[in-house]
Amino acid sequence: MNIYWTAELATGMELIDQQHRELFARIDRLVGACMAGKGREETGPMLEFMENYMEEHFAAEERLMADSDYPRAEFHVQEHALFRERLEVFKRELADKGSEADLLTAVNQSIVDWLFDHVCIEDRDLGAHLRAQQR
Repeated sequence: MNIYWTAELATGMELIDQQHRELFARIDRLVGACMAGKGREETGPMLEFMENYMEEHFAAEERLMADSDYPRAEFHVQEHALFRERLEVFKRELADKGSEADLLTAVNQSIVDWLFDHVCIEDRDLGAHLRAQQR
């Protein structure tokens, strides 16, 4: 299973799309490592990357929302907060249990599902709002 960026995922906002492409590439590497039996080595560093990267990415999106008076900003920010919480749970579980196969599967599935849902629905809606304001 490959995780890759497609044009259908584009928001139309270059900064956000560039960040999403990088995120998809990183997640694809994690999924590939797990499928090759090397997920144990990659999960911890990936969660660290996600934590740092998502702070930068979420901050960029949240600035755009605030600057453009995005009507769904409160919900969108809550989605970001929920994802941060999910990452914290995974980090704690990884620290407590180690890289067990079921944890690796849960991390992969949860991150992939959230990413596709969030990008396809919420981020694309934000992109449409921002593009409409630029006209």
